Amino acid sequence: MQFDTFGTALASSYEMFTQALTGRYLATVAPGVDKSPAAHTRLMTDGHKLVRDFMRAATSMTDRYLDDISYGAPSYVLLQREASFLNALNVIVTKNMTDMMRRYKQTGGGLKTLLMGSAGAIGQLLQARLERPTFDALDTAGRKWQAGTLVKTLARDFAYQSFIDNQAAILAEQGDLAQVAHPDHAHHYQNMIVSLSGASTLYPSLESVRDTVFHHNARALLTHVST
Repeated sequence: MQFDTFGTALASSYEMFTQALTGRYLATVAPGVDKSPAAHTRLMTDGHKLVRDFMRAATSMTDRYLDDISYGAPSYVLLQREASFLNALNVIVTKNMTDMMRRYKQTGGGLKTLLMGSAGAIGQLLQARLERPTFDALDTAGRKWQAGTLVKTLARDFAYQSFIDNQAAILAEQGDLAQVAHPDHAHHYQNMIVSLSGASTLYPSLESVRDTVFHHNARALLTHVST
């Protein structure tokens, strides 16, 4: 489905961002490379540029996706969902950049710092400096994730929820009720009827089942109520 393709594509773009960020870091902390304040400033400037370039690319990708599913007319709901997703993405990549700078400050003290330590400390500092940095991120519940995994999960969920929102908007033009269509026809949510507006007293609202029927890795869709 389109939402799976989007999630994979954005995760791939994020991986290229972290590779570029890692490359800048390793090039700056390599033995013999200048460790002056100017080098620190260059690394920070490069990091900010990588963040800006990635967010520009991510915004373009989300814009194209919403245009594709809404035939060039994304609703206010879709645009609000996009803004929320891009904000979460910006938090993650900005943290990646600041974590890299913090690591540089901790391990990039230069020759003077190395000479002040013992022989064992020198080796440990060099090893720590030259290790590839790893990136983590927190979700809204405060749980720590490997950042790439969280980005892919958020991207897929943004695309999936937007797809469901767009289906709901189209179906709402015909009436208030919609039916769940699941790829597994034996699934217990197959043919569940939901109220798109939440006005029905007979059926659950779409929003009340969003986290169960349409959770972040679900594959259920909405369709017309069968007669």
